[in-house]
Amino acid sequence: MNARRALPNTQQFKAPPKQPARGPGPVKQQGKAPAPQQPKVLPPPPPVIIRENFIEKKKKEIAQLKTELSALQDQKTKIPPPASLRVKEYAPQAGSPLASPRTLSLPESSSRPSSRMSRNSKSSIMIAEIGLETFTQLRSIFIRYSSLLHWNQTFFDQSLFRLMCTELNLINSESFTMNTAELLFHRLSQGKQVNFEKFVEIMTEVADIIHKDKENALGILASSLRVPQQRMDQIDLGIPNWKSSLMRSEEMMLIAKYKKALIDCFNIYSNQKCSNPLRIYVHEVIQLGSDLKMIPGLLSNHEAAKIFRLVMNPECLNDSLMYSEFEECIAFIAMFGYAREGIQNTTEALGKMLSYLSSSSTLVKDRKLDGSRFKTKN
Repeated sequence: MNARRALPNTQQFKAPPKQPARGPGPVKQQGKAPAPQQPKVLPPPPPVIIRENFIEKKKKEIAQLKTELSALQDQKTKIPPPASLRVKEYAPQAGSPLASPRTLSLPESSSRPSSRMSRNSKSSIMIAEIGLETFTQLRSIFIRYSSLLHWNQTFFDQSLFRLMCTELNLINSESFTMNTAELLFHRLSQGKQVNFEKFVEIMTEVADIIHKDKENALGILASSLRVPQQRMDQIDLGIPNWKSSLMRSEEMMLIAKYKKALIDCFNIYSNQKCSNPLRIYVHEVIQLGSDLKMIPGLLSNHEAAKIFRLVMNPECLNDSLMYSEFEECIAFIAMFGYAREGIQNTTEALGKMLSYLSSSSTLVKDRKLDGSRFKTKN
C-alpha cells in the first residue's frame, strides 16, 4: 500500500484552452513621429470658371482706372494739346519769294512762340512761381557756368558755384561771405551736383540773405546778374549780328533753297530713339558736325554746344531744339566757323555751308543706314 501512491484526480486539473496563433504585430519605432497624412488634392476648376474669374477681375480693374481717370480730368487744368511739328511738303503761294517746286517748310503751328515751351510742366510751374524774366536770367547764368568744364555737362558743383559767386560779385557783403555760400550750397545739394531746379532753390536762399526783408528778392538779384566781360567771347559778341543777318532776304532765300537738305539732316539725326523725335538734342548736333567734318574742321565741340544753347529757348530744360531753332544753329555755326577761314560775309558763309550739306546728303543717309552709329547708351 505504501508503495503505491494515489493517482491524482485528472478531472480536477484541466489544460488551459489553446489560444489562436497570432502573427507578429507591428513593430513600434522608437523616437519617430508617425508620417503625416497627405492632404487631399482637389481637382482644378473647369476652364470656364477660370475664364469667368479672369474676366471679372479685369472688369474691376478697368472700372477702377476709369474712376481715377475721371477724377484726374476734373482736377487738372485744361491746356490745349501741342500742335503737330511734323515736317510737311507744301506749295507756296504764287508770287512768294520762297516759291519753288522743291521748297519744303514746316506748318505755321511749328513756329516758335514765346509760350510754347511753357507747356512743359516743370518750366511752367517755375515760371509761375518766379516769373518769366527771372527764370530766363537764371537759366542763362546756369547754362553759362554749368558747361564751362565740358560741353555736355549741365550740372553745377560746389567749385562752379564758388566761381560764379566770385565773378558775379555776390560775395560783397558781410551777410554773404564765401564760407556762407559754401555751407549753403553743401546743405541744399547734400554734396551732390545740382540741376537747374535745385539751382533756383539755392539762388532763392542767396537772394533772401543778400536782399533781406525785400519783396521779390530773387527777382532783384536775378536782374543784377551780369556775365563779366572776360567771359564774353566771339560767339557772344557775334550772336546779335548773326540774328539780324538772318532776317535779310538773301539769307532767307538761301535757307528756302536748301531747306530739303536741312530737313533731311534734322529728321535723320533727331531720330535716335529719343523721347521726342520732333526735337534734336545737343549730342545729335555734335554727331552731325563730326560726321560732316565740321567738327573739328571749323569749330570745336564746346563752341558748337555753346552756339546750340544760345539759340535754344531758355524755357527748354532738356537741351533740345525745334526745327526752326536748328536752322538758326546751323546758320550761326557757318557764320562763326567760316569767319575763321576769312569769310566775313555772312551770306557767303551761309551759302557755302548749306551747299556743303546738300552735297553731303548721300553721306547723311548712309550714316542713317548704319544703325550701330545711332544706338543710345543705357
